[in-house]
Amino acid sequence: MIAEQTPEEVIERQKAAVYRLAYSRLQNREDAEDVLQEVFLRYIRNAPEFESPEHEHAWFIRVTVNCAKDQFKTYVRKNTASDDNGETLERFAERRDDGAPEFGALERALAELKPEAREIVHLYYYEGYRTAEIASVVGIGEGSVRSSLARSRRRIKKILEKEGVKIDSLPPFALKSLDY
Repeated sequence: MIAEQTPEEVIERQKAAVYRLAYSRLQNREDAEDVLQEVFLRYIRNAPEFESPEHEHAWFIRVTVNCAKDQFKTYVRKNTASDDNGETLERFAERRDDGAPEFGALERALAELKPEAREIVHLYYYEGYRTAEIASVVGIGEGSVRSSLARSRRRIKKILEKEGVKIDSLPPFALKSLDY
């Protein structure tokens, strides 16, 4: 059991990971913020007890994935592709090109992946989940997770090469240990 903590402490600790995963899946700031809000409402409503920090983080990741899926269904039905300022992830990436063009190219490459593949890439590279953990979180087989990662790596490499970006020129934090 984790020691007694206030909801504010838990929310503060989890909000960045929840937002990043929601944004990774939805590519829309407003929708990601809606998911963030829904996840924390569920946390406050359900008041789950966590056995460990890992259990806490896994709960938030699972609920975020579910809420993002629901939000994505709404997104598809409404057919909206930009945030409240009309900015898509691709345009956002282009704006960021001024200081690190490779990073912008990587964001554009990630934006071209299907939402499910982006989610798996995010959980693996940015959240540090192992393939077995990802399989459990997203509800698919471990082999399917590995296949998705391999396809995503090839797709990202192809897109980056098309843009003239060398893999070794990516910033080190771009995709931690992305092997091509």
